[in-house]
Amino acid sequence: EGRVWLEGGEFERFRGGAHVPGTTGDLGYFVALNVRETDGLRDTFRNDREQISGKLVYSPADGSRLTLRGEHIDRDEVFPGDLLQSEFDTDPTQVGRIAGSDEELESQLVSLKFDQTVGTNGQLEIVSVVRGQDSEGLARFQGPNRSELVDLTIKALYHHRWNTASTDLIVGVERF
Repeated sequence: EGRVWLEGGEFERFRGGAHVPGTTGDLGYFVALNVRETDGLRDTFRNDREQISGKLVYSPADGSRLTLRGEHIDRDEVFPGDLLQSEFDTDPTQVGRIAGSDEELESQLVSLKFDQTVGTNGQLEIVSVVRGQDSEGLARFQGPNRSELVDLTIKALYHHRWNTASTDLIVGVERF
């Protein structure tokens, strides 16, 4: 069942989004879009976020499942940080020198996961995840900052459940 929602409030707060789940034959899907804007707590405060994500799930045979997931997030955040009373009285819109930040951040994620039932008590899981993140601005505690990060994670795991004494064996490897 799909859903659409909107919220609003003080300090120019707005949130909204929609998601749609469904199936077509052996293929399941989910798509979601979310937006958040929060401006006006202080003149420079901003906490905006736009996110879109999706997931496809396919079961090619009994006991197996392939899941593809993707996500994109844009964030624009200004957290003024702490100001002394004299600083606030001089200019309440300034970014505080203690714990203040002003950053734009963009991140992406794509993952592929394969699950396979092995016999009656085993489960094999293989996952690959690629993440990327670009950020620019005045980072909290770091000053001016520009970074581009990409990482790849691969995991293989076997989980076996014995019928006696609630004992499980889990063996795996994960590479970052």
